[in-house]
Amino acid sequence: MHDILDAQKSWKNAVAWLKQCTSNSAQQKHFRECHGLLATLGWNEVSYIPGSGTRTSFLLSGLLADKMVKGELLDMMVSYVSEVVERDEDIAEAYKVVKLQFMDTITKQWQNRNSDKPVQSLFLDGIKADTAKHPRSLLVPVHLPLMKHYVSFEINFKEKLICYGDSLQTEETTSNMQEIKMVYKQLQWWLMTNFGQLFLDGGCTLDRGIQRDSVSCAIALVNKFAFKIMDDSLWNVSRAAYERVLWFNRLAKLQIKDRDIPHNDSAISGENDHCKGCDQARAHSPSPVLQPQALSDTLEQNDRATLPGFVQTDAHCSPDQPPEVHKDLAERAINFAEEQLCFHGMYMSREPTAPPEQDLRSQLAFDDDMAVDYAHHADAGVYKPVHSFFSKWSNNLKASSLVTGKEDERWHKQSRGDDGGLKVDKRKKIMLDQCDGYLYQALVHSFILS
Repeated sequence: MHDILDAQKSWKNAVAWLKQCTSNSAQQKHFRECHGLLATLGWNEVSYIPGSGTRTSFLLSGLLADKMVKGELLDMMVSYVSEVVERDEDIAEAYKVVKLQFMDTITKQWQNRNSDKPVQSLFLDGIKADTAKHPRSLLVPVHLPLMKHYVSFEINFKEKLICYGDSLQTEETTSNMQEIKMVYKQLQWWLMTNFGQLFLDGGCTLDRGIQRDSVSCAIALVNKFAFKIMDDSLWNVSRAAYERVLWFNRLAKLQIKDRDIPHNDSAISGENDHCKGCDQARAHSPSPVLQPQALSDTLEQNDRATLPGFVQTDAHCSPDQPPEVHKDLAERAINFAEEQLCFHGMYMSREPTAPPEQDLRSQLAFDDDMAVDYAHHADAGVYKPVHSFFSKWSNNLKASSLVTGKEDERWHKQSRGDDGGLKVDKRKKIMLDQCDGYLYQALVHSFILS
């Protein structure tokens, strides 16, 4: 519960931060777009954004705040730039963009260089093979842990040159030099070990913006890459809030690009792109609820509209809404649920037959009470597309009651999170919780239609 409350607070803080930001006339459309995307985006959706790993969309709220961006979020932005590079053959001939993993792995290898069991890395082996075949510049984000700071490096394999950009460093300052010297030392060791030569030291010569705070280094870092690759304007203090909004919009549009809602045709966007369907999407896109509630209480849950990312307010669920609204939202919810299950390879069989050697409940993470509830409503004359989906679900659940005794007890412990139960993959659990929210919304609207 504390995690949910903390997440809700952070999401609300992001909304408040956005409201207090000022923008010039050229930036206003991006701030309006951000308002729409923030209202549309489910706060705890499984993230499909490259570089996000097993994280959820909640991580994006870290952009809309005056605080330091986490490494996972920086990797998402860097991966965005990398996607732009890979889409353009001319740019890809000159540059390759890597994530924090590159320098982190080199550091581990360097620390174990004299060990009997040196650190092996297929990732670095791939970089080595690729670079040997196609010499180009590597754009590298680097974390300086002692300074709690991010800087960018460029390793130019054509010019045999290493240079860096530090948004805290000017001609008058030499901040972070000890850690930067160590990065140079480790990079030179890696180059000598793998390519048999040392590169020239180009110093702090990368184009960069200069930050006047302690929280903008990650944004300024990725801006250096975007300045070089995507023709973004160079970061400066006056663009601090705008750069955060710009990157939130870019990543949020990647998250929603496969949804059936109006949005910009290209998920890879520049500063002048605009997401045209945000107002409509805000009104019609279902987002996951946190926990299913009894259908009899549906119209009495007045607090649900305050949950982060939940855009279906009581007004949307009101019986006074036209039937077309409820049909549309019910079908969208079912489509999203099917998307989630199919994407993760966890969708039940189309025919009412039991999956071999595995209880379907262990795939869907539903306990008996919930299964009975959904099965009951599948036969209750709800709206036809929803009825069809739940009929298949019900038949599969009935056909898959294969486990008993201790195995069944272990399953119940697992599904309820008790100690001693089988561990659930976190990514699947997040996905299933979200899927359950979509299915519950479908039942809500079908209940009103019936």
